[in-house]
Amino acid sequence: MKRGIGFLLSLAMLLAALGPIGAGAAVAKAAEGDLPESYYVQPPVGTCASCGAPLFAREGNWAEDQRCYDCWANDRNKWSIVLWTPPRPHCAHCGNSTLGNTSGLCDGCVMAGCGEHTQTVAVVDKATGKPVEGAMVTGGALGPAQTDASGKASKSEPHMHLDGTADVLVSCDGYQSQKLSVAVRELAETLTVELETLPEAFTIPLDLSSFVGEAYGPVLLNAEWQLEPLPFPIKVDHLLSNEVTLTRDPETGEYKGSFQLNGLAELLFQGKAAVEGEVTARWDEEQARLELVNSDVTASVTLSQDLSYLFLGVDGELTPQIRLTGAYQEDGSLHLVPAVSCSGSAYAYLGKKLEQEVLAGKVKLKLGAELTGGVNFTMQADLANGENVLQDFVQLGGNLRAVAKLLGFERTWEGYYWQYYPVVSEEDGPAYEPPQPVDRFPGRSETGTAGEDSQQFRPDAAPAFPTEEGDPVVENAGDHADPVLVPLGNGSVSSGTSGKYNGAAALFWVEDATERTEINRYRLVYSLYDGLHWGDPTPVYDDGTADFAPRAVTVNGEVYLLWQSANQEFPGMVNSSEYARSMDLYAAVLRDGQMQDVTNLTEETGGYCGMHNLEVVDGNVTAGWLANDSGDLLFAEGQNHRYEAVYEQGTWKVQREDAVAEASAPGMQALELMVPLGQADAAESVEAAGTKFYCREDGSIACERQGEELILAPDAQTSSFETVTNGELVFLYWLHAGEEGAFRLDGAFYHPGTGKCSAAQTYLGHGNALHGIDASMDGGGNVLMAYQSSDWSGTQRRSYASSDLMTAVIAPPQDMADGGVPWVLPAVSGSVLVLAVVGAVIFLMLRNHRQRKG
Repeated sequence: MKRGIGFLLSLAMLLAALGPIGAGAAVAKAAEGDLPESYYVQPPVGTCASCGAPLFAREGNWAEDQRCYDCWANDRNKWSIVLWTPPRPHCAHCGNSTLGNTSGLCDGCVMAGCGEHTQTVAVVDKATGKPVEGAMVTGGALGPAQTDASGKASKSEPHMHLDGTADVLVSCDGYQSQKLSVAVRELAETLTVELETLPEAFTIPLDLSSFVGEAYGPVLLNAEWQLEPLPFPIKVDHLLSNEVTLTRDPETGEYKGSFQLNGLAELLFQGKAAVEGEVTARWDEEQARLELVNSDVTASVTLSQDLSYLFLGVDGELTPQIRLTGAYQEDGSLHLVPAVSCSGSAYAYLGKKLEQEVLAGKVKLKLGAELTGGVNFTMQADLANGENVLQDFVQLGGNLRAVAKLLGFERTWEGYYWQYYPVVSEEDGPAYEPPQPVDRFPGRSETGTAGEDSQQFRPDAAPAFPTEEGDPVVENAGDHADPVLVPLGNGSVSSGTSGKYNGAAALFWVEDATERTEINRYRLVYSLYDGLHWGDPTPVYDDGTADFAPRAVTVNGEVYLLWQSANQEFPGMVNSSEYARSMDLYAAVLRDGQMQDVTNLTEETGGYCGMHNLEVVDGNVTAGWLANDSGDLLFAEGQNHRYEAVYEQGTWKVQREDAVAEASAPGMQALELMVPLGQADAAESVEAAGTKFYCREDGSIACERQGEELILAPDAQTSSFETVTNGELVFLYWLHAGEEGAFRLDGAFYHPGTGKCSAAQTYLGHGNALHGIDASMDGGGNVLMAYQSSDWSGTQRRSYASSDLMTAVIAPPQDMADGGVPWVLPAVSGSVLVLAVVGAVIFLMLRNHRQRKG
């Protein structure tokens, strides 16, 4: 019992001792005022002997003490272990001891200017400066109070400190409320608050972060690096729109607005975004700020339109889920922070030619690889605006079947994926190893859809006006036919519903020789058209080896041919560089229906010979090509040498030009930029018949005529096109891709002499894929076109189900065929002729009449 009583007594004494210290500390903390001495209730008469704080006039027992109350209390408590009562009298405002101050207030209230003061807030319209009546003011001594006709609200208190701050909220219907932290002294001197009217719309910025990642996946078209999944950085800026505009609803007073996507579709493709849902906010009067109410937005990105560069088109739908949270800046303004998750799938179909030109003498050499097939993409994404960058990801996966026509090699990826990861520096977080992708690369795939029993040659399929169904010359010709169709002279197009071509022509294509082993199955054949039927297919030069990439020109009814041919048969699979080094370039002449003068132009040349072309230069048939000593299909490694061969008096004269020391430009540009055939813009034009043609930024096609720009196809909506000419007339044509892999070919005729251009129209549209398109023009301006039309296999369309070789003839409009001569001139000339004949007859009659009289 004694121990318990002793413990309680000790505890009580300890609390008694600590109590004054705590109270003294609290008072000391607030003892120093923020006001100048002129605002004190009474002027100081001295300073504290212990701390230097001001001392005020006193009376009673403490009049002679030279310490302030805090120092007196601390000193007293330091030596006393008994609970004591603070000296009286107490402060009239806060109850603390006055220590005998003659004002009746403690030191703290004296220094804070304690007394009866009036706090006033004047509210005015910021735009007009006029007083605002009826505004509600809360804060300080005011609370709540309404402004009068003068726009003021006032209130007094008997004991009011002038030091410190107060939170003042001013609100009024139709205005943006304001919440201010102001000095009490400002309130005592009249605080003026300017209110802005509530706007009809708010524009809320979005806090967007850059997402930088690395993508791991196979490298397309590079035969040497096909097994190396190389990383490359990506950067996604402005995944969403930069801001959201909210408009005020006059009935509810809420602000609503549609959310806009600005870059989500461009993450992979270019597509049209359909957004559903609204962002809703309201003005919070108590907090004096715009408050987010609802921000869940769902959106669908339907991908179905023409695309430039690598992909011709895309079908599919992505469904991004967008969540917005509100964040407030220091000034109280609302910002939106997006978090995006996305899933969906899309199919992108290929059909472009990647091309790079190199000038060898006067011959333009072209590195070209035609891509067919497509990619079925699946996408998963979760982006939280970088709040936790290690959890952000964009995963893109799918199956690709892309046919690059480089010696028949196909790149086939089954089950590959590209994975985008955020790049985290050591400062941002720990380093980590992203998982590696799965990739499978067969050296060379099957040759395509053709089989021994599936290839059907149809000699009656004459070149005719294009129809929706088309009329194949070879059914199931395989994916690598690479057809070339050239006229053997001038022809015409018959009238009527058939619209067949009346003229001789020659068709070359790479036949799928199914009786050969797989690596040697490509055989170049030709067939002659006599105006009614096609002749039997005949090999150009059947040496049992693979043939590729025919080029042909017609001069005086003779066809000059250039193509690649392997110099040996291969028993099985072979790597691409060895296969490339086996390639020679052959030339031949089709004369009198027979293939003659077959010549190996590169028999003494080592390395891979390709990037070849055939042109008529200064009246002479000229061939040009590059030779790469390392066997690189893209001419990007090793050394390249330019060659030129001119056909004169029945022989080919081959000449080597200076070597290119480092082979880096042609192939790597085609690989990295994926430049499509005929890619033309203001800086890179296509020249035909002495005229430069190019694509404008708005997708139209234009040319230069007499130093001025002439727009030929304003609604072309394309970034690439091709041209064919007979020297006087030019036919421009370009591909469009639509839904479900359907292609169409549009075109227009242009006459450089008159500057006249026909209206663009659709010439080919079979409702499926178009590829391997080749065109030539006879002397009459008729365009002979060879191409392949393919059906996709299955819904995923990873390969062709069939690939027919087809021909067509496109006749120019009548007013374009005769050079665009107006009809008035023939009519006038005909009238003059009639008058001349009539005049001659009258003259003869008069002369005979005179002779009879004589």
